[in-house]
Amino acid sequence: MKNVLALLAIAALACSCGKSDRQSPEQPLESTLETAIGGFTGKTAIDTGKKARKDIERISAQKNKDLEEALE
Repeated sequence: MKNVLALLAIAALACSCGKSDRQSPEQPLESTLETAIGGFTGKTAIDTGKKARKDIERISAQKNKDLEEALE
């Protein structure tokens, strides 16, 4: 538990150093702390999986629509 707290403290400190220089309005960077928490909890992997599922469902629906139109 102490290691996790130390890592979070280091991540929080790292994300506060020079952060304004790296960000642009078009593509804001996720903070180091948010990245670390997402990695520890698996949230990043879950979100990526959900996005992939939506993409696959969208592509599948389009293929089914194209196939139906071709068969008509």
